[in-house]
Amino acid sequence: MLIVKIRSSAGVTHTQPAQWIEFRGGVLLVSSEESPIATYERGSWIHQGRRAVHIECRGVLSISLESGNSSPATSLGPFPSIHLSDQYLFGGRARIAKLSPESGQWTRSRTGELWHLLRIVPGLPPPLPLALPADQPGR
Repeated sequence: MLIVKIRSSAGVTHTQPAQWIEFRGGVLLVSSEESPIATYERGSWIHQGRRAVHIECRGVLSISLESGNSSPATSLGPFPSIHLSDQYLFGGRARIAKLSPESGQWTRSRTGELWHLLRIVPGLPPPLPLALPADQPGR
């Protein structure tokens, strides 16, 4: 289970344990809450009406990037933690993506690919499918 830690001028808050964390554009959702726990507004993440100084989750985590069209999701990880710094999402120390508030999309740092949805789940990413030799179909 995942717990998101949010630090703001009001102090530190934690979410209830959740199965996933999701970024839909500038909206931060967790499976254990009915409404968004933070939104990106005017250059800052806002939590309970206050600017969130730091948002993080620790544990063995994987990130699934989804474009919103029929393209398959891309999985990244594992990471020891994720955290937000302004418009940037980090997995451990690696910058993973940058939010474009105007379009509501995340740009993957290494490739420039655009993603509508980022989902963080506990554990390792799913294994890549094995490619079978052409002379052994269905084996």
